[in-house]
Amino acid sequence: MALEDTDSIDIIYRSQEGKPVLVIADAGVTVSPEKRFELLLDKLKSYVNAIMIGSLRKDFPAAEPRDYTIEYLYQNEPTEQMRLVTHVTPHGDRKNMISVVFRAFR
Repeated sequence: MALEDTDSIDIIYRSQEGKPVLVIADAGVTVSPEKRFELLLDKLKSYVNAIMIGSLRKDFPAAEPRDYTIEYLYQNEPTEQMRLVTHVTPHGDRKNMISVVFRAFR
């Protein structure tokens, strides 16, 4: 699974604090900056939808949407436009803002 598979969650893990982290894995397959940004937005929508409809509730029963973090794990450096996406808000609900962080493959 990867950035290009916008209908699935690539990786899920718990942070050191026990909070849910959903990972978007960009292995560098898509090189067009515009297409990468489009795929990122589509993938973020899919992740927010999974969080909001309760698909992850069995694994994280006490987690509120704001408890989640979405991590963009990349092979090729994200564009400036991509890096501007630091949070997503489900249906404009600012109290449930979900952080988006960027991290390079190591």
